[in-house]
Amino acid sequence: MSNSIYLAGPITGLSYEECTKWREEVAQALAPYDVRCMSPMRGKRYLDKGDQTIGDIPRRDVHKVGRGMSTQDAIVARDRRDVIEADLLFVNLLGAKEVSSGTVIELGWADMCRTPTLVLMEPEGNIHDRALVRGVTNFRGYSVEEGINIAKAFFDY
Repeated sequence: MSNSIYLAGPITGLSYEECTKWREEVAQALAPYDVRCMSPMRGKRYLDKGDQTIGDIPRRDVHKVGRGMSTQDAIVARDRRDVIEADLLFVNLLGAKEVSSGTVIELGWADMCRTPTLVLMEPEGNIHDRALVRGVTNFRGYSVEEGINIAKAFFDY
């Protein structure tokens, strides 16, 4: 039986590559351990507009036929299901320039379901470094590599 991780982190204000690069790194590193990584970016390659940030893509382009995974109802439905089904919520807040409300909500869903959380954040100065975020953080790391190692230890690999 495989274990699963939901890969949470800021999306708005970032390019497609900035959103997916670290998620792909984590998924590749954990694949040999039969850990399934769920990304909110899966099925959304149409959001890849080079250096253009996802928040700057006109809504009419995001909501075209076949792009239903980017409607607000679709985002909430799939991301909430993924968080609820995950064995671990892996949250990357490193370098965040603005608060990611979606990621904070995902932390809340995980806490309600008692899904353990692993949060990557700088030792100080991160915009998300607040009491409620710290309160629902079970494991904290300071780099993606450290997060991968914590996830391996969590699953005892």
